Amino acid sequence: MRFVIRRFLLTMAAAAWMAAPVHGHHLWAVKTDGGYVVARGVAPEELHPYDPGRVTQFWAFSPDGRKISPDNVARIDEQKQVRFAVSEPVSLVAVSCDWGYRVNTTRGKKLMSREKAEEAGLRVVSAFFSTQYAKVWLQDGPWVNTPVGMKFEIVPLENPQEVSSGGELSVRLLFDGRPTKEISVFSEKGEEWKTDREGVGRIKLAGKGFHLLMARHQVPVRDDPNKDYHLYTTFFIFEVE
Repeated sequence: MRFVIRRFLLTMAAAAWMAAPVHGHHLWAVKTDGGYVVARGVAPEELHPYDPGRVTQFWAFSPDGRKISPDNVARIDEQKQVRFAVSEPVSLVAVSCDWGYRVNTTRGKKLMSREKAEEAGLRVVSAFFSTQYAKVWLQDGPWVNTPVGMKFEIVPLENPQEVSSGGELSVRLLFDGRPTKEISVFSEKGEEWKTDREGVGRIKLAGKGFHLLMARHQVPVRDDPNKDYHLYTTFFIFEVE
């Protein structure tokens, strides 16, 4: 009976987590006079503070198709955010963050490990580790249609600027460099499309302006008592003029 109840609670927690995918924290980058701020919050304008140490990697790509050398990228850790200064033009930036251990409990999601949650007297339904990736397309260049090598990423198969309002943008979802089927891709409005056997989903663009696509992928973990799965989230952010 305990197993049945636990399985039911796990199922309900997963359903609740996936039911509102555009809520919670997004990851992206904001262009500023001093470079690019790694942003966490609700895109495009609601920024929340975070531990700068959670930002693990940052890549910048030039309009002529080059990956910009790390020598031309300076990291500035500020009190509650990270900023990167890039000394040449950029067409696309990418970032990854490890947000750490999380638990789903009968009292909601908590930002702590299973061990800490149980010490606090919480009933843990499931435990996981959260990693996020994001790509932000800033201007034309070949990297919009090229994988940048993140563990989990959304790759458009055409130029979003060339898709008419109300038209469909085809994207491929890659995990460890391989197409990933039957994964939901969501728009900023919460609309959902699933990838096919080639990892391709077709997203309807609802007009000009800001667009955010996101996907989540849970990978079961068997060798860490503090997590039942690793949750990977990836974003692709762009504007249609």
